Amino acid sequence: MPKKHVFLSYVRENAPDVEILRNDLIGLGEAVWWDQDIPVGAKWKLEIRKALKDAYAFVLCLSKAMEGRDWAGAFPEILDAIAIYRELAPGRIFITPVRLDDCEIPSFEIDANAMLGDLHFVDFFPPSKRPDGLRRLVASLQRCPGHP
Repeated sequence: MPKKHVFLSYVRENAPDVEILRNDLIGLGEAVWWDQDIPVGAKWKLEIRKALKDAYAFVLCLSKAMEGRDWAGAFPEILDAIAIYRELAPGRIFITPVRLDDCEIPSFEIDANAMLGDLHFVDFFPPSKRPDGLRRLVASLQRCPGHP
């Protein structure tokens, strides 16, 4: 089954920055899904699982806002994305971390030999780095298995 879109994962406090990223990615030809696409009245957990299953990439938007949280809806999404990533052949790209500000990368275990922080990430700060970061992100998305 062909993959349909990039899945954006973030914490609510970062919605304005993520909306800009969403619009930039769409403008550059990427299909994008984020939780604002969930229809009113739909079962949101089911919609998120379906969207993640249909994703060719998982863009993880990291920030101090996420770093400071004990609970976030993004955390189960990260675990589900790691499960998908673990099914891919070694060296494939699926999880693409983007740091929106100067934050730590969460300590999620990918497997016995790798942590989330071992994946190469891109910084979107300071603002002068954002254009190059966006260019690098799109180049990585285009290398993801299932990219149209």
